[in-house]
Amino acid sequence: MWYAEDVKGYNIITAMGKFNGFNILNFRPLEDSIFKKYDERTEDEKRDLGLFARHHPSGLKESYLPWDQLLIDRDFHFSFEALDEDEQWVIILGFEELMNSEKFIDRDLIEQVFEDNPWVYENWYAQEDFEDNLKTLNHYRWYIEKHGFEQWLKDFYPTVHERFLGQYGLEVWELFQYSGFLGGFDFSYESKGFK
Repeated sequence: MWYAEDVKGYNIITAMGKFNGFNILNFRPLEDSIFKKYDERTEDEKRDLGLFARHHPSGLKESYLPWDQLLIDRDFHFSFEALDEDEQWVIILGFEELMNSEKFIDRDLIEQVFEDNPWVYENWYAQEDFEDNLKTLNHYRWYIEKHGFEQWLKDFYPTVHERFLGQYGLEVWELFQYSGFLGGFDFSYESKGFK
């Protein structure tokens, strides 16, 4: 079940919506190319392109629910696992708070959200492309608000759109609409008691 394409679709579309396509560990947007099926890649792509990983945060290891998972570049999967449970939740809940903010995300807001855990933003700020990634995150948020989530996927993540919405569109889209990201239920981690 875990490796079924429709299950991957649920997980990926939900995680893309929850964190706007960002790897929250390193504050970088995920590359669309990591979603290309491995057996459909050229030899150069097999060597050069990364892969995605669906990550269960500590405390939710047994869940198949799509909103209980994160989406990260597979190269960072073990880095996330190396964090203790509290550290994982600090990043997850803080990023979730940023995404739910109606404010423009800037360094001041980031530092406010992670006031008690400066190690998070110090790690992000150490990325040489942090400012570009911050602009990208704000642009993605604006774009989704202006053009809608599906159009954002088409324009910025065409592989995700084609592979998961194109193939399993109605099933994935219906689940996504009721998963809390389009005004449905509250599936935030905080609402589940993780703080």
